[in-house]
Amino acid sequence: MKTTKEIPTSLTSEEVWNSYSTEVKRYIRSKVKDSEMTNDLLQEVFIKVHLNLQKVQKTESLRSWIFSIAYNTVMNHFAKPTGPKFAGSGKPSSGPKFGGGKSSGQKRSFA
Repeated sequence: MKTTKEIPTSLTSEEVWNSYSTEVKRYIRSKVKDSEMTNDLLQEVFIKVHLNLQKVQKTESLRSWIFSIAYNTVMNHFAKPTGPKFAGSGKPSSGPKFGGGKSSGQKRSFA
């Protein structure tokens, strides 16, 4: 029978970083081929870990919890839209509009 151990309340984010950052970075790097983006996502993962560390109750679930954060962070990275935007509007370009407002039944003269 496997016994569960409580996570010590004195466990620091630094200890978690020292224990898991190399392994999590390797995982992220296997999904994201850019080393700069890998480091950005790794930092994002451990910020989330730091902010929520006290919510994890058992040491057996700590590693899987961290990796689920890493997985979700990577998936969110790939789900972000990357299309072109108008300068300053923050909205995607809808492209050119054709027809000049005339209904499809009207002919347009070019005089």
